[in-house]
Amino acid sequence: MGKTDDMAVKRLLLAAVRTRFSPQIQKLKEEAMDGIVERILLTGERAKYLGAESVQRVFSETSGVHIEFSDIYGSLERLVDKSRVERAPTKVEGEKVEVKGVHREPYKLTDAVRGEIEENERVALRRFSSVVKRLFTDSERDSSAYGEVFL
Repeated sequence: MGKTDDMAVKRLLLAAVRTRFSPQIQKLKEEAMDGIVERILLTGERAKYLGAESVQRVFSETSGVHIEFSDIYGSLERLVDKSRVERAPTKVEGEKVEVKGVHREPYKLTDAVRGEIEENERVALRRFSSVVKRLFTDSERDSSAYGEVFL
């Protein structure tokens, strides 16, 4: 490699490190991770709790990207602190529930947050349908046929 190539590689590395670890980016990264974790919990049944490992597995399987367990666990804990996610009860009908392993507490969305996200999705779908209808109003086919391409 030439001197110019070495310098370009070093600049890219510096930019990547700065982007990954800068305090300004951390907040955005955490907010994005929290949103992703909420969506994963939304896909589960209302009464079903998912552990952090399950959330990590679902994320990896659907996106093909590996996210560190500490990031998933940190997101779940932030969401618990914000009362957007709840932990499974430690007692059911007076008997203690055994949770084995480290960081295996099961979590689920609160009903209020589940309703909020579902309503946001309904509103977004209505807006999307409205935009597609306006864009393809003069088309030969029904405008809804064109919307499928964008989803």
